[in-house]
Amino acid sequence: MAAAAPQISRRTAFLIFLAMVIVAAPVLYAYIAFSGRFFTASPDWWAKWLVPTAIAAAVLALASIPLFRKLGAPWAATFGGFLCVMGVIAGLMLWYVPMMLTFMVRDDVSWPATVASTERSGKDIKCDYPFSIDEISQSFCAASAEAYAELRIGRKIEIIGQGSRYGMFIEGYRLAE
Repeated sequence: MAAAAPQISRRTAFLIFLAMVIVAAPVLYAYIAFSGRFFTASPDWWAKWLVPTAIAAAVLALASIPLFRKLGAPWAATFGGFLCVMGVIAGLMLWYVPMMLTFMVRDDVSWPATVASTERSGKDIKCDYPFSIDEISQSFCAASAEAYAELRIGRKIEIIGQGSRYGMFIEGYRLAE
């Protein structure tokens, strides 16, 4: 007779899942921060998965409310847990999954992009020649004043890096011909 698999409670399963996410996210963030690379999911990935992810995150977050209440969490913690579940689901699907798929299959890739702005926006920009593009919400830094002078709103560029159809570790850009 086969031995029965050990039974774990929903609370334990939820805590194991939460611990895995809490441990994995800083490891990935540290890898990106120390490697000097920025990862972004491909525009195709965003187009395909943004709406389903938003719906799934909302449904799972709503479904988590009874779980948090059953665990005895006060309403403030339940609301915080609701937001955390939404953020975790969105982060997993829109960032973590394409990053893991890109880790498995990487090649030299380039994506076409359009310069959206050449103005400094936000406090996080730490360069003298910032610009942003339409296709992804990411600011870039031009290498020099001469390169920056060639960037105008609507100018076509190519983002280059190591990646796949799922995403890219961005290494830089070049002006499109």
